[in-house]
Amino acid sequence: MHPRRSRFDLRWPCGTCAIIPLTRQFAVEYATLFRVILPALAALKLPLPLGGTSNHFKADALRAIGGWDPYNVTEDADLGIRFARFGYGVATLPSITYEEANTQMRNWVHQRSRWLKGFLQTWLVHMRHPFLLVQEVGLLGFMVVQAATLGVVIAATFHPVFLGLALYQLYQGSLTNFHTSIPNMILNGLFLANLLLGFAVATISGVMAMKRKRRQNQFWVHASLPIYWLLMSIAGWKALWEFVWDPFHWNKTQHGISKFNRRQ
Repeated sequence: MHPRRSRFDLRWPCGTCAIIPLTRQFAVEYATLFRVILPALAALKLPLPLGGTSNHFKADALRAIGGWDPYNVTEDADLGIRFARFGYGVATLPSITYEEANTQMRNWVHQRSRWLKGFLQTWLVHMRHPFLLVQEVGLLGFMVVQAATLGVVIAATFHPVFLGLALYQLYQGSLTNFHTSIPNMILNGLFLANLLLGFAVATISGVMAMKRKRRQNQFWVHASLPIYWLLMSIAGWKALWEFVWDPFHWNKTQHGISKFNRRQ
């Protein structure tokens, strides 16, 4: 059965084609996170932001690190970093927990903005004493914390700016204009290469993750990634706005929207 549509869905009227395959992008994201990124961080014994889908804790360890932060709207990510700071190990299990993907754009933006706002809260909390953080998790762990919290917020929020600048450079021909100084040409080249490398790494990771799910033949989903990242920016700016004006508000995610029910 087809998921229920609303005026917030960017879908073609036929119901089978989509301008932005929202639920499939969600599936690629989850597969990349839980099948590639988190297992790699756990294997390297580095701090990792826990996902809220399915976690199992030892009660004594959870009490030792202070339990959940009731003011953090992405408390699972904060817990993962605190476990690392207190010297506890975190491992991933080769199991599957099914979660309903958002089929409505408005609902997706609410959920994603809450996650991004929580990442920003987590970063600010753990960066109150940055040198202590380095001592507790190491320099590489410190860099992982930056990338997994503040880095995600910056990438999501300012992606349209970076993409626009890159397209403007290509339009102006700044990479091939020999009247431009060599340092500027190098900087412009590095800027564009960094943007393309980001797309490449995300796409390759997504393909690897979906291959492990035996669903790798979805080229059109991976090709729509740049558009999906632009949508992410909407949630990023919403997260920044709420962080300033309503930092502890919890955007509830509406579930039960999709009529699809997976039976084992």
